[in-house]
Amino acid sequence: MAPSAMEARMARLRVAIKDDLEKLPDVPEAEPKPEVKPDRKSEVEASTPAFVGPPRPPPKSRPKPFNPGSIIWPEAQEDGSSDDSEADCDMEFIRVKEDEGRIKELEKSASSDEDNIVTPRTLKKVKLAKGQLAPQGQGYVAVVGFSKFPYKYISKDDSETVADCFFNAGKFWMRDWDLYYVWPLDYSPKPLILVTEEQFICLIKEINTRFPHLHVDPKDSWYSEVGLTCDFNSFKHPRFLPRFLGRCSSKDQYDNMVDHSPSAEFMRKDDPTPEKAPDDRSREAFRALVENALAANKAKNKQSKEVRRLARVEKQKVIGKQLKRAQRYLGVRPKKEIDEEQAAPAIPTIDHSLPVPYPFENSPVFVCIDVEAYERSNKIITEIGVATLDTLDLNGVPPGVSGQNWQSKIRARHFRIKEHERYRNGRFVSDAADQFEFGSSEFISLKDAPAMIASCFKPPFSVPNGPEATEGEEKRNIIFVAHDVNSDIQFLRQIGYNPFNLSNLLETLDTAHLYRAHKREYNAKSVGKILRDFNLVGWNLHNAGNDAVYTMWIMLATSIREACGRGKSETKLERQKKLQEDVRAAEERARENVFEENAAWTEGVENDDDGGIPVKV
Repeated sequence: MAPSAMEARMARLRVAIKDDLEKLPDVPEAEPKPEVKPDRKSEVEASTPAFVGPPRPPPKSRPKPFNPGSIIWPEAQEDGSSDDSEADCDMEFIRVKEDEGRIKELEKSASSDEDNIVTPRTLKKVKLAKGQLAPQGQGYVAVVGFSKFPYKYISKDDSETVADCFFNAGKFWMRDWDLYYVWPLDYSPKPLILVTEEQFICLIKEINTRFPHLHVDPKDSWYSEVGLTCDFNSFKHPRFLPRFLGRCSSKDQYDNMVDHSPSAEFMRKDDPTPEKAPDDRSREAFRALVENALAANKAKNKQSKEVRRLARVEKQKVIGKQLKRAQRYLGVRPKKEIDEEQAAPAIPTIDHSLPVPYPFENSPVFVCIDVEAYERSNKIITEIGVATLDTLDLNGVPPGVSGQNWQSKIRARHFRIKEHERYRNGRFVSDAADQFEFGSSEFISLKDAPAMIASCFKPPFSVPNGPEATEGEEKRNIIFVAHDVNSDIQFLRQIGYNPFNLSNLLETLDTAHLYRAHKREYNAKSVGKILRDFNLVGWNLHNAGNDAVYTMWIMLATSIREACGRGKSETKLERQKKLQEDVRAAEERARENVFEENAAWTEGVENDDDGGIPVKV
């Protein structure tokens, strides 16, 4: 544009805004600021770029960190403002050096959406090529069946909640999974896809941490019986061994990898040369294993229904025998040389107001352990509770209703780990670390924990200042008691103590199983629910010392109540009534499902729309 045209346009603009400019109020000129000569310090500051962040508090008033690894913000003034005397300074991060590893783990598990979090995991790099044989010694899990875990292996009361946290909305497939495959002997369009048992256990531990009352045992033999877990270690021929497929972290990746799996005839050059063709016995064993695993992948496992029924019966027999042995140790059931099932109807009931009629078999000492961990990381042990009951103290003492007369004979201790004192629960599990009801808590260091626990399994068996065992004194028989034994033993091993190393350990008793056998329950219940069922008052649950004592109460109550109701018509009527209630509840659930499905069809089909636009399937 020519200069003359530009000048003409500017002139017209000045005329257009002249009236508006004249209406504006006059603004007084600002007084000139006195010139300040910068000193050496200000020159350095001026040359340094400012850091955008919260100001650092004065050195004398720096607040203590709320938690290791958290940001230290400036102290607030009385008017709500912050001290900005040292504004534009770098913000500081304060960490506890000796706990760096633990803090990183906690920060990893923290989230703004803690209720529905999928914990990220970093898996070790697998040094296997696609199609390469997996190393011997690994256990495996059918991954499709695993993806339906809450609906097939967790009670209906909790299945949806667990699924929402870890499985629904693609959360299960968002994790990293190392996939392996085997081809069935008979024709199949796709191979059986597996993940390692180690990864299975990892997710189950996360579920147990988020929902401690479930007590899911990843090593339960039941999973093997129904085909969820698979053991290929007995096979030697390469045709019967899992091969590595790859690592996936989404359902789309999984589907793509399965669709491009190597064929059943695929062999690598580095595969071992089999000495001979597999025999018929190996082929049938492999076929049964794979078919059982494929059946576990189905929503309704009809093929293995009878297998599952027989396995359930066998498992319940094992649990029932455990309750009978507990009664023998407590003197409320005799030991018989003949088959117990034939002898049981002839055994009379006991009177809880009288001393027990039979000897305390093996005169054992019951030692109950309960371990509490930090709710955000089960690797951080915070409390250890120990409850001890010596059967020698029960001679001549009537047990009372639910064994309450024997409760006073229980000795309890509560250990707290010094290094982990600051890790407090309260988000998912109630915080009762300071509320030990049966004495004073003892603070011990983590390195001393194994020795302190070991002392509770030896004379004087938690008696304060009691005499220790003398050399040559005969060892007492020990019975380890816990509510969900496997979980507490795992915690003890983590600390550095293994009760199975005790030469005088007679056996372990799981009170979750004892209660199930007594009540004919299919699913385990928490300590609190069982106490309420027995009308026993337990204060401040989730304190390890308290829970150890309450667990011992449950062992006594189940054994005594079972013995008092043995063979009575009232007991039979009560159990028949419970069976009828369970049937009605199941019928009601089925009825609700049918109505919900019908309502969905009514809403989806019987509306007034015309079907809409065409849709390509």
